[in-house]
Amino acid sequence: MTRAEVQEADAVPQTAANVVIEMPFQAEKAYANPFTDVMLDVDVTDPAGEVKRVPAFWAGGAEWRLRYASPLIGTHTYC
Repeated sequence: MTRAEVQEADAVPQTAANVVIEMPFQAEKAYANPFTDVMLDVDVTDPAGEVKRVPAFWAGGAEWRLRYASPLIGTHTYC
């Protein structure tokens, strides 16, 4: 799945350090077998500039979810 095929959630999630945050993503089309047809990884950049590739998982239907926790306080970005 490419970035163009995913619609990001409108809300900007916020959390404390070392607390897992879950972010939903919606695919723009249906897949016959999401487990084999799609691999969704999200590149998360922490406040120190380090990029971590985090796998997302299929949550049913057209929904995918990313779970992420960081020990760093500050703004994290993703793409």
